Amino acid sequence: MLVSFVYVIAWRLFAFVLLLARGDRSKELEILLLRHELSILRRKTRRPQLTERDRLLLGSSRAAGPTHTGGLVDRRSSRGCAS
Repeated sequence: MLVSFVYVIAWRLFAFVLLLARGDRSKELEILLLRHELSILRRKTRRPQLTERDRLLLGSSRAAGPTHTGGLVDRRSSRGCAS
């Protein structure tokens, strides 16, 4: 734990030194990009409004599908039952 703490402190100091060495234009560009990323992340998307027909189709396609996905995960084992 002490080693990880020292590592984090050293990494933060290194990042701070690099930040001091950077020019104003690069800092402004980074701020601009981060603001753009935030504006994209703040957009709210609504969930699609499903009808009864949509729910029936999705439910039946899941029930009729394969019992495993590539042999890695089995639906029965994902529910906690032994396969």
